[in-house]
Amino acid sequence: MTNERGFTLLELLVSLAIAAILIAAEVAPFQRTILSRDRAERVMDQTSGARLTLQRLAEEMSGALPLTREDLAFRLLDRTLDQPSSEVAFATSNAQRVQGGARDPVQMVRYFVEPVPFAEATATGSRTLRLVKEQWPSVAAPGAEPLRIPVLDGIVRFRVRVRPPGSDEWLETWSATGDAAGRIPRAVELEVAVDDGSRAPPIYRLAIPLPLGASS
Repeated sequence: MTNERGFTLLELLVSLAIAAILIAAEVAPFQRTILSRDRAERVMDQTSGARLTLQRLAEEMSGALPLTREDLAFRLLDRTLDQPSSEVAFATSNAQRVQGGARDPVQMVRYFVEPVPFAEATATGSRTLRLVKEQWPSVAAPGAEPLRIPVLDGIVRFRVRVRPPGSDEWLETWSATGDAAGRIPRAVELEVAVDDGSRAPPIYRLAIPLPLGASS
């Protein structure tokens, strides 16, 4: 007659603990790899978003029009508080089509930075800044609500500078009023940076001449 002995509860618990440690040691490198991959993909998406934003904004800027109506005048304001931030508004013939149906060939657009709404920030766990675009037709009635379009989240820098007519100086604030009424800048410099988790995110820059600025 054989005397068979099973495992004690203590032996089972020790075995399970050792197995858990071994599994954790095997899984940890894969988790780090997945996290690194996710972060790299997020940075690539943000980089692509920043570059695409610059390209689209430059395209709209290139169609800026020197109009005499005050509500359609080119305006640039420095809104810097914690982060470099500008607000720019201008009339353009190159605005992105955002609605179907009849379209006014001249659109007014305004770009500015604002905090992400609280509900969205709570869902993502971060209180970031967002670049927003407002767009409305030049024939819109006074007081008409513009169409609001979220452009890019995670903004840490949105800076615009202009080179006014008759000047080689780059300015962070300028408006087509007074002696400059009915004119637009000769050139515009755009800067965008998004949060990539580093202390010094890369800044994407683009300077473009405005075709109608030299003759306005």
